[in-house]
Amino acid sequence: MTSAQRLVAVFTVAAFLVPTTLPAHVSQPSKDAQKCRKTINKSAGKYMTTALKELGKCYKDAMNKGIPATASDCASVATGDLKGKIAGAEGKALADISGKCVSTLGETGALSFCPWPCDSVGAIASFSDLASCQVCLARTEAEAMTVATFGSADSSLSKDQQGCLNTMSKGGGKMAKTVLKTIAKCYESVDKGKSSADCSDLAQADPKGKITKAAGKLSDGVTKKCSDPTLVSLDACAGAASSVALAQACMGALYQDGSVISAHTITGSCGTDGTCDNADEGATTCPADCSQVSDEVQDIFTSSCATLGCHNSATAMPGAGLVLSAGFSGAQTINVASTWLPATDRVEPGDLVNSWLYTKITQNPPPFGSPMPPLTALSAPDITTIGDWINAITDCGDGTCDAAGGENLTNCSSDCGPRLPDAVQVILATNCATSGCHDTFTAFQGLDLSAGGAGSALVGVASTQVASTLVVPGDSLNSYLYEKISSAVPGFGFQMPFAQPAMSAPDQQVIQDWIDDGAPTQW
Repeated sequence: MTSAQRLVAVFTVAAFLVPTTLPAHVSQPSKDAQKCRKTINKSAGKYMTTALKELGKCYKDAMNKGIPATASDCASVATGDLKGKIAGAEGKALADISGKCVSTLGETGALSFCPWPCDSVGAIASFSDLASCQVCLARTEAEAMTVATFGSADSSLSKDQQGCLNTMSKGGGKMAKTVLKTIAKCYESVDKGKSSADCSDLAQADPKGKITKAAGKLSDGVTKKCSDPTLVSLDACAGAASSVALAQACMGALYQDGSVISAHTITGSCGTDGTCDNADEGATTCPADCSQVSDEVQDIFTSSCATLGCHNSATAMPGAGLVLSAGFSGAQTINVASTWLPATDRVEPGDLVNSWLYTKITQNPPPFGSPMPPLTALSAPDITTIGDWINAITDCGDGTCDAAGGENLTNCSSDCGPRLPDAVQVILATNCATSGCHDTFTAFQGLDLSAGGAGSALVGVASTQVASTLVVPGDSLNSYLYEKISSAVPGFGFQMPFAQPAMSAPDQQVIQDWIDDGAPTQW
């Protein structure tokens, strides 16, 4: 992912952030797990704040001294770490996380797979993998924040322009450090059983108001060192920070909200709360919380299939490569082609006849290979439990509302919800329902604008930002959606799509006409 792409995600959060809900642990972590989580928080947080500080210094030197000669080198850790301090922080983070953690990964809330944009790190099977993932995510966030602050700054800028940018960078870095430390301390207190605070709620995570104070200092710095004429001549916040007021809002949102998300990702809740809740948690990154496998079915898999030498995570059968251990079974069976019969899925939702797993546990002999388990067949009640589970799984997200298979508006709004006219949906899909923004997976501000979800998410729905309705049928001028796409300075936040060119006039007109025509939807 490029810095520009990450910037879009950061800015989208800044405009539409909903505090990430991270429920308390099902049980208190062990002492080793508590120490490990503290180490992860401290090391990853230190790396991120070091990267912000050193990249900011790089830009400062490039603007003032011409070193490096190409200021854009400072946008990347690879070329902007002039004194090697970021590399030092990375080495320490990698060593501390991989060397000091002696608990199991599952106890720490670590994801099973490093999320986008660091998915190239792959599966997180060790603390070394976890450390690499955390460093990558922190690096990408720091680079995006730095680029958003300095834009295309270079040595041609005046002292006033340089002073303004340096002040925003320094103040933003201090705010990020405050956010990361404050939220980490909140989680540490919860881990120890000393607090029951919801650390995703800043009011509970920061009862002393440290983050608010840091935001105030950042805002004061912008007031003292920047002016409207100076800011107009810069392209901070992708050009959106064109006045003192806008710069205060943008920088505050950028560094506070971006750091809040980083703090929750660093701490992690995967496998600790039983809830698929974090923006980075999904069937791939956190199958322990996000798998569709019920506890009853997993118990059967664990006792009869995921045993040593068979389908457990350590000794998946050669060739088949099927892991039925907890946290893996759903992602490796549902809609996944069988290794032996590629034309047949291991589990076809709602279809026992075409589910190879069901065939293997019910037929002796099956059409291919041996029955499973090979030594002792499953009991009739266990087979019924697995059959009922397969029948209950839906293909939610395939674009078809399968009522016979149990899909409905409540459990699968993406397939069964009211649909927008094609012309409108194409515009939203291109500009809004993109990865990291308002797609089904991310759905920032709880707003899913993908096909099937947009109708029920927009029409007649109250905004979570202001006292307004997203789409008022027949009245585009009082529809918050239209205000956000058509106004360069909306009443709250920024014009959408953020950090991207505004929607074209024809596209805006299509949406306005749709609203004014009554915002019709179809089922």
